Amino acid sequence: MEGPAGRRRLGMGGVGRLLGVPRLTVWWWVKTGKLASTGFDDGQMWWSEDDAYEWALSQRGNQWSGRVPVTAWPSMPLNAAFDTTVELPGAVALRWHTRQGPVHLVWPLPTSRRAPHQQWAEQLTPRREGAVVVVSGGLSLRHGPELKGLLPGLPGRTYTPTWIELVP
Repeated sequence: MEGPAGRRRLGMGGVGRLLGVPRLTVWWWVKTGKLASTGFDDGQMWWSEDDAYEWALSQRGNQWSGRVPVTAWPSMPLNAAFDTTVELPGAVALRWHTRQGPVHLVWPLPTSRRAPHQQWAEQLTPRREGAVVVVSGGLSLRHGPELKGLLPGLPGRTYTPTWIELVP
């Protein structure tokens, strides 16, 4: 279903798939007033992807940020503060703190045996909050090294952020 300006409209099942929860959980959030719909069309509630992500990020203490791509985080560059580096098997991660949670940028070491990306995400985010972005091997002369975004709260799901979306 398409919304304004071609934006996709999600039903309860779509919101559940987006956030990695059963449709029944979304139904409960709606029933208890925790989640308001973006709109109604022909008597059916619908949500935009942006609104579902914004709602997830507004839920404190539930580690929902690990289910939202960093590209959907509001004003990420404006509220990031560098924290530390973290050594990983075959990589080094730089960690920033933001209002939405930690952001880890993982730089694989060129001469080391590398661990699987998901293993790095588990080490960096044991509570599955925040974001993990791996600098991959591909290089674009125009855009720099390729990035692979991991969702710690939804293991196995990845996305492709751009450098401009990560600029602090």
